[in-house]
Amino acid sequence: MLKLIRILITNLKNQIFSDREQVPEFRLTTGEDLAQSILDFFAESLRITITPSKVLEAFRSLRNKFSALDHRNFNDFLFAISYQYQLRLSVVSKSLKSIGPYITTDSPVIFQGANKEGPFPKYYAIRSAHASSYLVKSLYEWDTEETWYSEKEILKIMGVKSANDIFDWLIAEPAYAFSSKKEMKAEHSPVRAAINQIYHLIRLESKDVWVVIIYGIGTGILSLVVPVATSSLVNIVAFGVLLQPVIILTLLVVFFLSFAGSMQVIQSYVVEILQRRVFVRIATEFAVKIPKIHQQSLDNYHKPELVNRFFDTMTIQKSIHSLLVDGLGVILTTVIGFLLISFYHPLFIVFSLIVFISGGYFVIYKLGSPASESYIKISKEKYKVAAWLEEIARHTALFHSTHGAAFGLEKADSLLRDYLYARAKYFKTYIKQIIGLIGIQSVASAVVLGLGGYLVINRQLTIGQLVAAELVIAKVLSDISKFGKQLDSFYSLVAAVDKR
Repeated sequence: MLKLIRILITNLKNQIFSDREQVPEFRLTTGEDLAQSILDFFAESLRITITPSKVLEAFRSLRNKFSALDHRNFNDFLFAISYQYQLRLSVVSKSLKSIGPYITTDSPVIFQGANKEGPFPKYYAIRSAHASSYLVKSLYEWDTEETWYSEKEILKIMGVKSANDIFDWLIAEPAYAFSSKKEMKAEHSPVRAAINQIYHLIRLESKDVWVVIIYGIGTGILSLVVPVATSSLVNIVAFGVLLQPVIILTLLVVFFLSFAGSMQVIQSYVVEILQRRVFVRIATEFAVKIPKIHQQSLDNYHKPELVNRFFDTMTIQKSIHSLLVDGLGVILTTVIGFLLISFYHPLFIVFSLIVFISGGYFVIYKLGSPASESYIKISKEKYKVAAWLEEIARHTALFHSTHGAAFGLEKADSLLRDYLYARAKYFKTYIKQIIGLIGIQSVASAVVLGLGGYLVINRQLTIGQLVAAELVIAKVLSDISKFGKQLDSFYSLVAAVDKR
């Protein structure tokens, strides 16, 4: 009897608790599955990290609005849910021939197939285009592999006769094309927050940045042709006067320097394209974010004055050009030059490490953080002055009187004093860096001369190698002493991307 009662109680308990734990699982419908497949594909291609729980919650919230989801309102639903993926969808009308050159793995396109069977259209994605072949992935089915199709096969799927026929393509770009999720989080240090933002920008444009770096390495290596050729020329003259090797050496120098010049031109072109993209990214983000700002957070601010921060885009563009062309060139030339002289004698390795540590750590890194913070303060004070001048221009009637004009001048004088104080504080740190770099140039030049002479006397270095080492170090140290201009560009870049 007791055993029977125990069995009945156990069954009753299992039934009660199993009913409580059975929570109805939220399942996506066929149309929602298709939308998720399309948006997941775009998010993966653009390297946007999504949170599955938030995405499912977004689908749940839109289910009431799109209760009868079909092919007629599918595009509206797709555009509505795309914001949860931090995507901005657009439809462009172009022919297959004209859109082909713009298709890459980072910027794919999606199109609807001509087959209208089923409640929803069939979507296909083109990830890459090469000659007349296209890498296609079907999005209306899960776990399908990418397949190469010929142009004729693609046109058949699209339902058009010619590659010149106009067709609608779905494209996507990040909704926040400039800022990152990390940048939106509170950072204790404004400098760290700005550097994180710069790093995010480099990640967005990583391909072009790598192109600039590769061309910079090539230019840096070829810039050392003259010292190496001079070393060879000295050795040729020392062992005998022969005209033919001199002519060949001269022609080689002309060829390599011309090649280095052509790489610099290509590098400048890539940086120009990069500057245009940065401008478009920032302008787009301003246009997207401004309408979404809560009005309560702007009660203590003048909105048009806040938009003035957009003009820091020009500062970012100039800093990008200065740092990626001139600054990167100085760094690569320095590294390559020190590597070259290190092959001449092991003592030059010790010399190179001392210069790197003293210049890189003590002068640039240790003094760089306070200089960056000071420059951010300069930027904020600059916009306070501009805001006050805008207020005077907006209320000319109020400032037309004697007392109003005096008040306007007094307020402007106070803001200008704050700006000058911030500028002076920054310059104290900046001038220390300039003095440090020039001091390194002076001491290092003398050390190389003395060390090289000692090695030549002890027959551990040839005269040609000494001349080449002197020329390399002279160029490297001359660039290092002028690196202050690039430091100023970097500080202005940090202040420009600061959002506080």
